[in-house]
Amino acid sequence: MSGWPRPVYVQGAAALSACGVGWRGLAAFVRQGQRPAALEVPALAANDEPCEPRQRKLMSRAAYLGAAAIKLALRARGGLPAIPNPGVEAGVALYMGVGASGGDMAELEAMLGACVNDSRFDLARFGEAGLTAANPLFAFQLMNNFTLCHGAILGGLQGSNSAFFSRGAGTVTALREAAFAVATHETPVALAGGADSALHPVTRAELARGGWIARDLGPAEGAALLALGGTPSQDQPHVRLTRAEIHVARGGPLGEAAAAALAAGPAGGARRPAALVICPWGAPARAALAAAAEREMTGGEILDASVVLGDALAAAPALGWAVALDWLSGTGHEQESVVVLSAGIDGELGVVELIGGGAP
Repeated sequence: MSGWPRPVYVQGAAALSACGVGWRGLAAFVRQGQRPAALEVPALAANDEPCEPRQRKLMSRAAYLGAAAIKLALRARGGLPAIPNPGVEAGVALYMGVGASGGDMAELEAMLGACVNDSRFDLARFGEAGLTAANPLFAFQLMNNFTLCHGAILGGLQGSNSAFFSRGAGTVTALREAAFAVATHETPVALAGGADSALHPVTRAELARGGWIARDLGPAEGAALLALGGTPSQDQPHVRLTRAEIHVARGGPLGEAAAAALAAGPAGGARRPAALVICPWGAPARAALAAAAEREMTGGEILDASVVLGDALAAAPALGWAVALDWLSGTGHEQESVVVLSAGIDGELGVVELIGGGAP
């Protein structure tokens, strides 16, 4: 049993990372421990592009990656769900963890340049000259909820949706909302995950100023989504989502919160996980999660996604789910369970569990 009124299944998935497009093979990449030379998503193939070049000009990098992930996730589950009755649109729900604004630097510099008075930022000049110095459609890049909006519009989803600002836990909240939407029959299909880029100069500067890069956080970018539904997929091994929890660790030892979450196990007393995927933010979180894993895991495999994929901020937990899904698709793992622990700089711990096949 899970925490939802009915089972929630993974009907498809999508992932874009420094390792390329697709989630299959991610577990092997992480197991090898070899980080790509550049922590950016490679250029997409023509059939993976989510939009025309002129539309892309309205998007931040995160929005572009998110739109591509939406297209790929819908393709993986076989497209939009069928309309149950004439004149009734089923709709696909979309819940995403998103990061900070990621606007074009030339536009940002033009705005700031118009606001300088005697070498100081002048708020009055910003209202008078700064706003008119940039393209009026620049807001579509700046508003971080458009990381969700662009892809939802392009995909024709038409379902309930929410964008959660995320430095870790917001992305797990998105997954929880999607699972509840499916389990309570609010929607037949819900996409859940995150898209973000820590490679934008402003975001990278924020991370450096906060001391995170000095603590071994590796700025990266990516996007990943799970397509959830109330019935299993017909095209891939059955995988259920059985846990999506957030544990507040602020002010307390992260390792203790992680160990307690692992020791508690899933609702209903299902078997202990055969593998653990960790998505830490930098060296301190990595040490805490690794210590908890060694304490609570006996004989299971531990995969550190961030060592290879870097830290893609709001996308990091979702990329960890993609690694877990790939692990479950491996030979001999179809009946096992995998837990993903994500620890963001928001000080909260995300716990997500996927169970394959006929596991209880």
